[in-house]
Amino acid sequence: MAFIREIKKGGQIYRYKYESKRVNGKVKSIYLGKEIVEGGKHKSKKETKKILLRKVKHHSAAHASRLKAKIIHRSDRWVIDNVIDFNKLAEETRLLVIENKVEAAANHYNKLLELYGNLSEQVTDVQRAELYNKTKEIYESISEVNH
Repeated sequence: MAFIREIKKGGQIYRYKYESKRVNGKVKSIYLGKEIVEGGKHKSKKETKKILLRKVKHHSAAHASRLKAKIIHRSDRWVIDNVIDFNKLAEETRLLVIENKVEAAANHYNKLLELYGNLSEQVTDVQRAELYNKTKEIYESISEVNH
């Protein structure tokens, strides 16, 4: 959620734009940019957005990476749904390997890799390692059956 704080200093109004983001169960405010409101009059939302975007472009590389992370960020519900899909696909792939259906298992594995790629950007390092280990185990089991 984005919000703007306005502070009046020396007869001028300064707008500071922030965005709230939940990180590891805590809400963090990320600074996006500053704007000086000319003559104390408020600008339209469209003009404000243009000014803020212009100012954001000139920030450091670290700030740019935070903005990129903000854009990539998905909701917690999206992550949960995709982890559930990942686990279902993993289980189906294991069953296909047990039934010696290597081609179908390989197709499921490709879908699993795609889900892993999407999820790895959104989850913690511990969760990423768990997902990686599951994909590795499935790959090894497909390789064993294929040889």
